[in-house]
Amino acid sequence: SSCGPNQLALLARSMPRAIDNVLSLGPAAGAHIDAYQEYSALVGRLDDGRPLPEPVYLELRRRAADATKRLYVNWRNASGLDCRAIGPQSKCFCDHRYNEHDWCAFESRRVRCKMPGCRCACFDYVPVRGSQDLRCSACRKSYTEHRQSDHGCPKGASKFASSYTCSCSAPYNDHRTVFESAAERASAGRPLDSD
Repeated sequence: SSCGPNQLALLARSMPRAIDNVLSLGPAAGAHIDAYQEYSALVGRLDDGRPLPEPVYLELRRRAADATKRLYVNWRNASGLDCRAIGPQSKCFCDHRYNEHDWCAFESRRVRCKMPGCRCACFDYVPVRGSQDLRCSACRKSYTEHRQSDHGCPKGASKFASSYTCSCSAPYNDHRTVFESAAERASAGRPLDSD
């Protein structure tokens, strides 16, 4: 049996919606959602499911808000075009997110992975989203099966190479992850957030 248009409209009105629950909690609900989003962007999975102590989290927020120590991270092609701006959820070759790396490493620019047991020495963007995979042209294995230290193939002396082509028309291997300060970007004529 099928529902007519009137029955569908009645059914749609009677079904609970997530937004209704938020609205029924009052104006404070939005602030809680914003706080959760901010926490998730700053901490990622580093808390192992247990919220950080408030003083630790407040220090992390303070460091994130310090514009003088901000790293601008981009995936840049060989021609100097910034193809992707790296954000908290961007994936690294080690398969961890940017927010799970030491994004406060302003002086050294060695944005190492902070996830337990990971050997990643510095964030290196890989252009995947969700459950996508990037396979090696040399060994046909996933990027996740390659050595994190040097991107070497699981067997043999080859290194990860991909036939992936960016929207700039350059191949994967003609890109690199770059870390810059606001002053470096400004002197190179590159845009900043306020531009």
